[in-house]
Formats: sequence, structure tokens, C-alpha cells
Amino acid sequence: MIISKVIGGLGNQMFQYAIAHSIALENSVDFKLDISEFETYELFSYRLNEFNISGDISSEQDIKAVVGKNTFLRGILKRLGLGNHFIERERTIYDSSVFKKGNLYLEGYWQNELYFSKYRKSILKAFTPKCSFSGQTIRYGEKIKSTKSVSVHIRRGDYLKHDEIGVLPLSYYQKAIIFLQSKEPNSIFYFFSNDIAWCKESFKDIDNTVFIDDTESEIADLWLMSQCESNIIANSSFSWWGAWLNQNPNKVIISPTRWMIDNPKNHKWVPDEWLQF
Repeated sequence: MIISKVIGGLGNQMFQYAIAHSIALENSVDFKLDISEFETYELFSYRLNEFNISGDISSEQDIKAVVGKNTFLRGILKRLGLGNHFIERERTIYDSSVFKKGNLYLEGYWQNELYFSKYRKSILKAFTPKCSFSGQTIRYGEKIKSTKSVSVHIRRGDYLKHDEIGVLPLSYYQKAIIFLQSKEPNSIFYFFSNDIAWCKESFKDIDNTVFIDDTESEIADLWLMSQCESNIIANSSFSWWGAWLNQNPNKVIISPTRWMIDNPKNHKWVPDEWLQF
């Protein structure tokens, strides 16, 4: 059995689901999700149940069956990198050995599409929203599909408090918008953000803009971003998934070269075919 520890915001939860789903398919085994930390986690809530995912929620008995009942021994094996408790060794770096284990408890972020790109069709199906959207969201979706649409995701809010990540400069978005306008002059830019007021002020001189500020949830925003022809993303896993779920074969995805301010090993978060500005 594969058990994946799920924690963090929606984008991180999706990565943690995707790797477990793929390892289970690769090895024809069952998988479950450990969401127990959300009982005390105050930053975000568990959101994967709003998608058409498979995989049950693990119990404490399930976890013990995979990693062992002796908590002292489990702790030693975990620190030594032994046993069935597999901790991500280095962020964004693909580790193929994770597919060679039997019973497995996964702990990490797994932010590399190589862990699940082989099963893209299955992942796309799993991340289909379960709920019915409001009339406003549907109207946005219809407009997006009828125009040369580009999603622009801007993450501020909580990022203003995380110096190691950093908010992307306005110049990044300006450069990306100018680039896409040069390729398609009729582009319509759909802005998504946790600070839409800032966006309205900062991009008021840009032609053909739509500011999305009245949808019912981040699931709706993610779906709308994925419906756009192209995407300008932030240094955000939520933003990353909005672009990855885009099924337009001719999409152009623009991502930031500097994903995190504190990145001494120069880790790369995005697929090679995505442009970096």
C-alpha cells in the first residue's frame, strides 16, 4: 500500500496526491491519503475531496501497517532513511527510487511532473472539479473559451510574510504580457489573485483585462485558469497546477526564472517546455 502525507495549500496537496496516484498505478497497488495533520493545521484546510479523486483516507492502523507499530523504531528508521517511511530527499529533484519500493509512506512536496506525467490522462480526470459552479463562474468560462485568453496569476497576501519565497516584481508580469501581446495582439488577460485590488491598480493601463474577483472558491479559479489558452504563472504551486491542467496543445506558459529568493542549489520547479522570464 502507498500512503501519502497530505499537508499545505491546495497546490501542494495536489502534488502529494499525484505522486501517490502514479506510484499506485505503476505498481498496481492501492493508495491512501493521510490527512490527520489537518486536525491541528491552521493555515489551510483539506481540499482534495472537492475533486473526483480516488484513494481512501488512511487510518492510524493503515499507517502502522506500512511503517510499523513501534514508534521508537519508526523514528530511528525515519532519521536513517530506512524502512518504509520515504522522505523526499531534495526538493524538485526527481528520485526514481520512490517507484521501486513496496509498502510506502510518502512525506514531501514532490514538485516535479516526472513523478506523474506518465499518467497525465488519469491525473487530469482525478482533478476534475466535483462541484457545480455558479452562474458567474460558468459565464467567465464561456468568455474564456471564446477569446484569446491568458490567465495571469499573482500571489501576494501570505507571500508578503515569507521573505524566503518573495513576491514577484511587477516587471515580470509586464514583460510576460508584452511578449504574449506580440504573439497575439487580441489577447485577453484574465487576472487571478489573492490581492485583486492591487492588480486593478497596477495593471489599469493594460488593454483587454478582466479581473476575476467574484467566483465562489479557489477550485473555481483553478478551473478557469486551466481553461485559458495560455498562462502567466506566479511562483506558486496553485498557479503551477492551473497551467499544468491546461489541455490546449498550443498553450504558451510563462513562468518566473526566480521561483524562490532563497534557492542556493538553483532548483527548478517548472517543466522544460515552459518559458522562463
